[in-house]
Amino acid sequence: MSKVLQFTAALLFLANGITAQADADSLKISSFRKGRILVGIGGSVSSSMMDRSQISKNPSEIGNNYNFDVKLGKFVANKNLLGLSFNASRNHLVGYVESKAEILSMGPWYRLYLGKNPNLSLYLQSTLHYAGYYGNSSGGQSLFTIDEEAVASGINGSLGLGICYVMVDRISFEVG
Repeated sequence: MSKVLQFTAALLFLANGITAQADADSLKISSFRKGRILVGIGGSVSSSMMDRSQISKNPSEIGNNYNFDVKLGKFVANKNLLGLSFNASRNHLVGYVESKAEILSMGPWYRLYLGKNPNLSLYLQSTLHYAGYYGNSSGGQSLFTIDEEAVASGINGSLGLGICYVMVDRISFEVG
């Protein structure tokens, strides 16, 4: 019987919280309010194999890709987020030619949330990053060989659109 009471109390608490957030017209309970801190961590790992032996005489190519993102930000005003980010990625492709590329970038970013809903909002994001690139390619066949290395750095910027859904007060899901 106590499990039923706990479950009922939890449902009432949840329903009350959802109603309070749905009825709120101000940003007092919004996740996008001044003073809140954002910490974001993301990443990806992927692997691929392309078998070209049936189409041509070329061997298979195997690729491995890694990406890691860290973001830290603070709402400087309601719906205005300012922060710093760091990104590291590595791509590796092996076939006749082996290619490796590594990119490190860091810098400030700004995000403006456009919606009135306290849990769901479109956002416009701009970034300005310093990026460093290192890549090399080597290998080949009997008629040609490659041994190239490239190093570059510079400043890049981007402007993008995304959507943020706050699932629980401090946990959100974003696509941008």
